[in-house]
Parts: sequence; structure tokens; C-alpha cells
Amino acid sequence: MARIKYILLPVLVLLIGQLAHAQQFLSHFSLASGQGKVVLNWTIAAGNTCLGIDIVRSTDGQSFSSIGSIGGVCGSIDEPVSYSFVDEAPALNQTNSYKLLLGLDQESEVRSVEVVDLGSTGYQIRPHPVYQDGVLYFENDREEPHTLSIFQLNGHLLSEQSSSTDHFILDLSAWPAGLYPFRITNTRSGEGKAKGKVVHQ
Repeated sequence: MARIKYILLPVLVLLIGQLAHAQQFLSHFSLASGQGKVVLNWTIAAGNTCLGIDIVRSTDGQSFSSIGSIGGVCGSIDEPVSYSFVDEAPALNQTNSYKLLLGLDQESEVRSVEVVDLGSTGYQIRPHPVYQDGVLYFENDREEPHTLSIFQLNGHLLSEQSSSTDHFILDLSAWPAGLYPFRITNTRSGEGKAKGKVVHQ
């Protein structure tokens, strides 16, 4: 038993060391989605280099396939180096998971983002019809403040809320079933962003 412990300990130390080195290899790795695309941004920390970068994607978090690559020597011994990659065709209305394969022996942590297809209306409601609560997505790449106004069919204002993200949380649990018109406007400029109707059942 003592011999088994002696053999496993170096292996465990090696695995921990490789994981720590992989985390130190990148000083930054982030995703941003908008207009049906996903932008990947990452930075290789100073003192690290690799031969080529492969960008891989998965929709189940398990099986990854390559969607692009950067050839040649990447990174620098002297300074951090930043990179960007645009996924022009992510899976719409699904969670897209990304990972970077850095050379032969390094890989990044997995980063995930949901890509919502807003279609021609400029918004999407999930789920729809809304039974108690839901999410109203809209285009807001610049993270500007927007106001959601929800009305009764007779035009009476029921509620307003603000958001600088790309969505509003809908809580209709206290409202009777029915059809509720809404309007999204830019809070600063007053410009209309989108309008439609929420079906509440």
C-alpha cells in the first residue's frame, strides 16, 4: 500500500501543476454575444508562448469541435499578448461553450454564453406564452439604459422597469391571463427599440 501511495503522489502533483500552469497561461478569457455572433477575447500572460491556438465549440459542454485557429507562435516572453476571434455562426437559442487549445499541452477553462436569435422583431420572450415569469430579450450591445413599459389593451400603463443589460425579467404572476402590449425605449434618447405583445396564460 505504501508503494502505491508513493507512485500516485508524483502523478497527482504533476496534474495539479499542469492545471495551475494552464490557469496562469491566460490572464484573461471572455465572451460577448450580439447580433447573432460571439466575440472571444483572451490574453496570453507575459512569459508564455505556444505553437498555434485552436478555438473549439460545444453545445452540450462535452463534445467540442474546431471552429477556427491561429497559426504560428503565439504569446511573448516579454509582454502579454491579446487576441480576438469572432464566431460568425454560433448555435442560435442555445448555450455555446468555448475552449482554447493552446499548442500541444495547454487548454483554457470553458466559457459559455447563450446566443438568442431576436429575428425581425428585435426581441424574444422565453417562455412564450408566459405563465408566471419569463425573460424578454432585446438588442443592447452598448449596454445602454432602456425602459420596458407594459400596458393593458386600453393603453393604461401597468408597469415600468429599467435595464442596462440585454434582457428584462418578467413577473406576471399577479396579473390575470391576457394580452399585454409592451414598448422598449432608450431611456436617454427616448428612441423606440422594440414593441410587441406578451401573452400571459
